[in-house]
Amino acid sequence: KDASQAKVVMADGAVAAAMSTISEDQQLRLPNDKYGSFRRLSQSVEQKLVAATYDVAVAVAAQLTTSQRLPVLVGNCASDSDAANDAQCLDDFIARFGMRAWRRPLRADDIKMMKTFYGTAPKADALAYADLVTGMLTSPHFLYQVEHGSNDLEQGRPNYYRLDDFELASRLSYQFLQSMPDAALFEAAQSGALRKDANKYASELERLLKTDAAKLTIDEFFYDQLKLFPSEIRNLDTLDSRNQDIGFKKFAGPDMPSSTLGKEMRDEIIAMGRYFTWDEPGSFGDMLNTDLSFATSAEVAKLYGVGAWSGTGAPPRLPAGERPGFLTRAAFLTTGLVTTRPIIKGVFIREHVLCDGVPPPPQGAGNTPIDRTNKTTREAVEDTTEQDGTGCVGCHRNLLNPLGFVTESFDSLGRKRTEERLFQENGTEYGKKPVNTKAIPQVTEGDLTEVSSPSELVNLIAESGKAEACFARGYFRFTFQRWDDIGHGDEDASADACLVERIRQKARTGTLVDAFKEVALAPEFKTRLFE
Repeated sequence: KDASQAKVVMADGAVAAAMSTISEDQQLRLPNDKYGSFRRLSQSVEQKLVAATYDVAVAVAAQLTTSQRLPVLVGNCASDSDAANDAQCLDDFIARFGMRAWRRPLRADDIKMMKTFYGTAPKADALAYADLVTGMLTSPHFLYQVEHGSNDLEQGRPNYYRLDDFELASRLSYQFLQSMPDAALFEAAQSGALRKDANKYASELERLLKTDAAKLTIDEFFYDQLKLFPSEIRNLDTLDSRNQDIGFKKFAGPDMPSSTLGKEMRDEIIAMGRYFTWDEPGSFGDMLNTDLSFATSAEVAKLYGVGAWSGTGAPPRLPAGERPGFLTRAAFLTTGLVTTRPIIKGVFIREHVLCDGVPPPPQGAGNTPIDRTNKTTREAVEDTTEQDGTGCVGCHRNLLNPLGFVTESFDSLGRKRTEERLFQENGTEYGKKPVNTKAIPQVTEGDLTEVSSPSELVNLIAESGKAEACFARGYFRFTFQRWDDIGHGDEDASADACLVERIRQKARTGTLVDAFKEVALAPEFKTRLFE
């Protein structure tokens, strides 16, 4: 109950050392997403992880059972001189601590098993309690989100069983808070109201959504969905890695990247998501089209030619149509190089904004040399990837390059331009050439509409409805930690399509927070498949 004491325990040297052995979660790379998908707590069961979690449990237990903390943890009955109350003291502690640690009431067999960790000490013993706490914290019921379901079969869905109240409380809490249920949610589960009273469930959902923890969770969703983490698509952490290159210095001029620029670019996109989710609730279309700048950093704002946003109130407005939405912000344009990367920009939009599949490239395609002599980046890419009769032309000419070419009106720092400056390998600038942003992006297959500006591209994307559908699929994956079954043949046979469509509709015609709530309110969220 004492948050300050909890921080003291976790800051203990032995606890901190043990925690440092637990590796950070990474984006899982899948055949469907080779750049990395959504993170959550590791589901791996391997000796290294088992040893690390055991060491953490031992260190925490030792801190919780010091002579000063044991009476606070267990009760005065653990430290008084009355041996007659020790057995009841032990039972009460197992039930109370177990309820918190395992996020459900313990059964009689659970309590019996936990007593074996304590042993047969005739009176309250701090070391025995330390062993008991260690046992509690190394149990799969603590380390994993264990769901057995109730006996209630979901009507019309064979083998789908409704979660019991405590499982539902945990799922709701971890979805939005990424932590165990709080006291109010436990109380709702204990009363049975969470499953039986739709109004109570909805009110608990609304309460959780107002917490700072929920905002951080949605930040993480945008971070993952928009691929803001280091990968082959982009690495915003290394934008200053070429600051000593002669050519890059000439190119960047007064805008040499600082060591924090990449983070500040990323922060702008997270701030945009927060703004349209919580501050001024809007649709996903607002994120696609907005002319507002969410750059709180003077360094990023300077690239746009506006002042930095204070973080509250109305954000600065950019020239109408010049930088519509997140796709034209520095986080998605910058490369850390002198040149842009139109192919990678096209891959990102095609696969992660539109959710279109792209066939894998021929082996070794990434090592193909590109001759940039006296050519714009677009010309060099076209000459390399769009030659008739090659294995590259099909995807590059129709699916990838055009989407990237439309934003060639921005350089590799995200600055507006009409000409591309040409540099030799030794850093000598030898010329300029006009950029060409005309392209047929085929946002929808077979649509041969030509565009020449980012605003025209964004309009096509908005009209197609595909971005909201991709957003919806992303949030489905974020929620259920698995790939949806859409796009594998007969769409009528997709078990996930109905929920994804409901999320898409909320994101398109409602607000982003409506879309996030739609998942938690859905029957699919409250059930589990048992086969």
